[in-house]
Amino acid sequence: MPSDTARTSPAHAALALLALPAVDDLKSRQVRGASCIWCDLPLTAETAIDLGERDDPQLRFPQACSPCTRRAALAAIHEHAPACDNCVRHAPDCATGTALIRLTKVGRR
Repeated sequence: MPSDTARTSPAHAALALLALPAVDDLKSRQVRGASCIWCDLPLTAETAIDLGERDDPQLRFPQACSPCTRRAALAAIHEHAPACDNCVRHAPDCATGTALIRLTKVGRR
């Protein structure tokens, strides 16, 4: 289990802002992390993006593909930034916003 510091890090805060589908709408392979939580694309150790440990006992360790993670992060930054004083004043001062922006770039080369 991650330390309290890991669970309060900007990266963890950013991952927590990614809206996940309801567990009841998922296939068992999506719940297990064998396929993308959003699009159901099969994942490998090389392609899976770890979306962080969740408090939901049915969906403890969700994973996703890069394109879906980028889309979810973009949606999350659009939700987060307008309501965040740091993002509104000077975006680089917001560690969570910066972490979300980094997530919009995962898997790109």
